[in-house]
Amino acid sequence: MVEKLAREIARKKLFVDPIWIDRATRTILNGHHRFHAVKHLGARRIPAYLFEYRDDPSITLGRWDAGPPISKEEVLRAAKEGRLFPIKTTRHRVRELPPTRPVPIGELIRADIEEARPPAAIRRRASVQR
Repeated sequence: MVEKLAREIARKKLFVDPIWIDRATRTILNGHHRFHAVKHLGARRIPAYLFEYRDDPSITLGRWDAGPPISKEEVLRAAKEGRLFPIKTTRHRVRELPPTRPVPIGELIRADIEEARPPAAIRRRASVQR
């Protein structure tokens, strides 16, 4: 799946769908395959939505299929311990995402970008009116 996504991103020369990250812990909530695909292409920066995951009620957590409920705390604890859930276990939803801004892949892999420069991220704050 990662190789297929990497080929698709390279062919389009655009990274279109930002990954979702918890701002406090930097846990990837949605977009693991996209993250690894663009890293495979040599990206030094990856567009992301940053969420206040624990405290934002507009972000809900469910499952893709039957099974016991999973809490946000369980997701963060598993990430901290390096335990991955099986593919398509957790299903995060958000009431409203900001508009996407496709980023040319060249902007993400350029070697001359300063390390101190903040990542290319589409930031979302919990305090934004919905």
